[in-house]
Amino acid sequence: MAHSQRNMDDVVRSAIELVLTTNKDDPFPILKELLDRHIINDEHFSTFLHADHANGEEHLWINLSDHLRRHCTIFTLICILLKIGQIELAQRLVDLAEHNRCERRIARVNRVQTDNHKSIRLFFKNLKSQVHDATLKNPREALRCLAERYYRKLNCESNASRQYYFADKLVAILGVEIDAHAITFNDKLSSHALFDELKALVPASSNTMMTDVSYFGRLANANAIGGRFDEGQTMLVKAQYSAATFTSCLEVANMFYIQVYFLLWEFEATGSPQLKHLLLETAEKGIASLQDEDNDIRVLWTRMFLLRMIFCLLGIGNRANILQGFLPSSQDIAQAQCLLQRLRWEGIWNGIETRREMFYWVAMSRLNALQGQIAEAKVNAITAQKLAFSGKFKELTFITSCVEVLERASYDSSHEDTTTERNRHGDSDPETRPYTDSNIAYELNNGLSADSNRTCDYDGLNSYAGQNWLSREYNRQVCCFDFRQMSNDK
Repeated sequence: MAHSQRNMDDVVRSAIELVLTTNKDDPFPILKELLDRHIINDEHFSTFLHADHANGEEHLWINLSDHLRRHCTIFTLICILLKIGQIELAQRLVDLAEHNRCERRIARVNRVQTDNHKSIRLFFKNLKSQVHDATLKNPREALRCLAERYYRKLNCESNASRQYYFADKLVAILGVEIDAHAITFNDKLSSHALFDELKALVPASSNTMMTDVSYFGRLANANAIGGRFDEGQTMLVKAQYSAATFTSCLEVANMFYIQVYFLLWEFEATGSPQLKHLLLETAEKGIASLQDEDNDIRVLWTRMFLLRMIFCLLGIGNRANILQGFLPSSQDIAQAQCLLQRLRWEGIWNGIETRREMFYWVAMSRLNALQGQIAEAKVNAITAQKLAFSGKFKELTFITSCVEVLERASYDSSHEDTTTERNRHGDSDPETRPYTDSNIAYELNNGLSADSNRTCDYDGLNSYAGQNWLSREYNRQVCCFDFRQMSNDK
């Protein structure tokens, strides 16, 4: 225990030195956060803010380092760095902590070994597939009934190993149930009683850290849906901590996917180049973490990662809405085309679920529109609309808006030949000037991002829109961003 504590002290010391060294030239943001969190007082703030390192006042920062080791945890430092936008430095601290925890191998991580972990993962995958394939008439009601069934099994079971097994199944069911609520975009999801249920199962499950990952990761996503990114980032860090000792597995991959989903919400709100780069990088890590999983599991999650990457590159949000103020660069479009081709490879495409196929046609429609191929864009958007309707997916509202805009654009472009003929006779004016591929794509981007983002009656969309959407005025000044088993248990 003493050795473990010394190791952690070394990690905290290294983390503090790294943070202070990086922020020495502009200490205000980090000091302001430390002050707001009552880790330093007003006197400390003033003294450290005006420390002159060139004139022998280096000792002041040594004093600050000593103070932080006594009063600040590495987790708090990571949260502060995320708050002030130093994402890469925060990741370096997470890596430091993960390395230390991997060396210590906390006994709590896997308290009991069972032969059921693989069957649990397949169970989780099958539930997820049924929700995405719209095979359940009311997925949230069906999952609630299934959860109640397993609660009864757990409460009646006296064998310890079977208790862990039923608890693990409940963790899987609640995870999918929360996910099924998440795709309704309810901004109050983070306060749902499902999270209390999932948290209560932590001590009952066979792998408490794995259950923590499920809990914190989904709570992060629920906060992001409501636009509460600071709270969401804190939950993501906790999920990463809990996953620090895991090798590549489905649970780690799903954590990466939740992070990607979270980042796309943030990207929609900010258009940050760093966020786009981080999203693409995180998605590739998630795909790599699936390497040892069964083919069905690997393929399902690979589709999910690829589609979110494509959405980000083409300026599509988590709700299949077109992002305002963002017109993809030629590099973005080329990369998205490569990923779409990768998705259509038969090993990934065969057996694709209704929900994922819907997203594919949304992306294809967006790509067509950006390239001025209005007829193709409309056909693909209608295909996505039909899939959304058949699956009763909430994205239907946004997809329908896209179809309406594309139908108007298709009508306008159908007059091009007539207008061109008029121009030959010299009666051209700005209102009758024909479209070209480039201005169709430009104007269509404005129309789609304005119309498809309009608010609707679904819970969570109105408040999220009010808090985070970019203005229509900015959208008119679009510029190119070139960014960095169901089973019968006895």
